[in-house]
Amino acid sequence: MLQKLPKRHYSYRLALWPETIGAMTYIAKYPDRIAKTVGGYQFGICGDDKPVGIDRTKADGTIIDRAFHHAMKLVTGEIVSRPFNIYGTDACHFNSIGVDVPTANISRAGSRPGGYAEYHSSADDLSLVSADNLFETLLTGWVALMTIERTHVYRGTYTASPFMSRHGVYPYQHGAGVGGRASIIGDAYYAIIPHADGKQDLLEIAERCEMPIFAFNECVEQFLKAGLLTACDG
Repeated sequence: MLQKLPKRHYSYRLALWPETIGAMTYIAKYPDRIAKTVGGYQFGICGDDKPVGIDRTKADGTIIDRAFHHAMKLVTGEIVSRPFNIYGTDACHFNSIGVDVPTANISRAGSRPGGYAEYHSSADDLSLVSADNLFETLLTGWVALMTIERTHVYRGTYTASPFMSRHGVYPYQHGAGVGGRASIIGDAYYAIIPHADGKQDLLEIAERCEMPIFAFNECVEQFLKAGLLTACDG
């Protein structure tokens, strides 16, 4: 899925390793990679029938946490969010002193107290796992990554509200300007105008406007082309 993206703002590394010793070996062997890593997700125990949930990063409130919250809202309609899990195995190592890579633990019932009774027992077998639940977890993670890809800071180049038609960006194609309510994509054109202050990132704007961040794809692209927005974070 990542390879099929026409362009990516970030690079990604997908890793499979034995718990703890794998993460510790990676941290010890690749300090140069660690220094450039924005954050990460640890996925484990993701196939049971409990809701997808997040154990937040140690720093809390990072783009890693915020993006997964947004993704849960869009994919499952339910935000299951727990504090940083001190028993979160590999996520703990990456959040630790000297590493400080904000990493969230993604699971369903999980291994925490009150998780699922079969954990570390002979009853912990494939009968607890379903393909649909695994795919839902994958999809939520994918939406979180694509949210991070879009979370940049923009500043409007206009004073007050710009005359969109003169710049060729008015969203007629989305129902605006014909006497009725525009679609959510059309609404995003209006939502970006007062909020693109160079301080809020796009995810903050989307959450404030109670809209999915993906609704802003078109208006951001068109405003950038028209010179109505500039990117503040590269």
